[in-house]
Amino acid sequence: MRIEQLRHFMVLSEELNYLAAAERLYISQPSLSKSIQTMERELGVRLVNRGTRHVFLTDTGAAFLEYARRICYEYDEAQKMLQDKNAARIVVEVMPLTFQEELADMLAEFSGSNPDIQMRIIERENQESLARLRRGEIDLAIMRYEGEEEHLRVIPILSNKMILAVARTHPLAGREVVNLSEAREESFVTFGKASEMYKKCMELLAANGVPAIRQGSELRVNTMKAFIEKKHVVAILTDNMIGDDDPGIRKLAIAGEPKLTISMVLRKEKTRPELEQFIQFAQRYLQRSE
Repeated sequence: MRIEQLRHFMVLSEELNYLAAAERLYISQPSLSKSIQTMERELGVRLVNRGTRHVFLTDTGAAFLEYARRICYEYDEAQKMLQDKNAARIVVEVMPLTFQEELADMLAEFSGSNPDIQMRIIERENQESLARLRRGEIDLAIMRYEGEEEHLRVIPILSNKMILAVARTHPLAGREVVNLSEAREESFVTFGKASEMYKKCMELLAANGVPAIRQGSELRVNTMKAFIEKKHVVAILTDNMIGDDDPGIRKLAIAGEPKLTISMVLRKEKTRPELEQFIQFAQRYLQRSE
């Protein structure tokens, strides 16, 4: 059982409505329902009864609620104690596929030159990181973010060019630039539907009048490359995912030169000195490497 599940249960016990509780937690209603059901299975008891519009705590759930509150309180107190005792600490979450060599080198250089600041790096999908950032559970997220929120500060740091990856034997392989509308009959392989790359891919296809993806295989890059080379499927990727000298794959520029922009996202409230120090370092480092 995870501490997040206990927090989910506590909020649900206050709202007595899955939708209201999910909105308050910045997660989807199905995710909240799954979290509660998983906890019930682990405990072997029913904690809530589900009505038409509201839920009600069972007697067991009401008794367990007091323990959940106590556990979360003790956990929060333990975290505060550790933070007070430890050196300055920054918790950063990165979306999958952004933890590329350039970012890894940047984080390693910062840690090496600032040994008094502890860095904790976690890979997590965008929506989860945003929810944790809003709740103050992490300091910074490195992610694709194109929205606007009053309480969030967004600092663009990287911009990766989007390309169409095809086999070197593909009919389009002789082209340097391709319009995505020309690929409307192709079968695409993609990353998982929860990923930002999948969302960006779908946005580009929709903008170019291409029907829904014909083959959503949800593969990783190395597996994708094998399918692209041997199975004559195609994929929208970022330029840095495929080497220029790859023997089996051609990278075609996409008309309009779409890009995937990666930003540092943090809360606008007054930042701790060590976090501001990291932000300034990251901006200088990435400007230097351009």
